[in-house]
Amino acid sequence: MDIAAHNTAKDIVELRGLKANLVSVNVEKLVQDGYLDRKSFPGDRRKTILTCTEKAQPIIEKGRRLQNSFYEDIFKDVDTASRENFYHVMEMMEHNLNDILKGSE
Repeated sequence: MDIAAHNTAKDIVELRGLKANLVSVNVEKLVQDGYLDRKSFPGDRRKTILTCTEKAQPIIEKGRRLQNSFYEDIFKDVDTASRENFYHVMEMMEHNLNDILKGSE
């Protein structure tokens, strides 16, 4: 997944399945606190590109370290074939859940 391609509040809502009002409120707080910048989207003044600031970088790095550590902990002693099978099953389940959610709208 190309994170740079997912850089608007709408992308966050769609990608994470969050409510738009919650994303809007929290984006505003992160902008005010200096963790996010807003930039105009070329060719579409209704869209705003969100970018993380330098102030956010230590938090992002800490989050990545925690994710990697957690990943290693939960997959300790799990062989490669089992991991690949797990990922395949999770992808199928994600697809099925997305279909379910689309049907309930």
